[in-house]
Amino acid sequence: MQNNQRQSLEDAIEELEKIEKKADEAGVERSSTSRWRSQSYGDEWSVDEIVAAVGLLELQEIRTISLADTVGLAPPEKIQEVVSAVMAEYGYLEIGVHLHSRPDQATAKIVAAYDAGCRRLIPPSAV
Repeated sequence: MQNNQRQSLEDAIEELEKIEKKADEAGVERSSTSRWRSQSYGDEWSVDEIVAAVGLLELQEIRTISLADTVGLAPPEKIQEVVSAVMAEYGYLEIGVHLHSRPDQATAKIVAAYDAGCRRLIPPSAV
């Protein structure tokens, strides 16, 4: 899978390790954004894959993680499912969301993430 960022998961982890080294050298706090694949690319994905990806970031000692629906097609129900699963496993981390959305769908998406336990909400942007 190389859509959007044009990187495989392995490439993204390798790049993250380079960034982490520079951040550590500069004394900068680590954070990361983990996107879930959208139906727009026609890729199959599961909530378990997203939870596993957060686990990989946690192993890298990243404590602030933003889940991103980068193309804005995830419905509120899917947002709640993903965020709930991540919070159930990694609620001790600072989990946030970055949700792209049409203006008429933004509130429902934010409420879905909030109801799932997320308190770090990055405002949605228009698609």
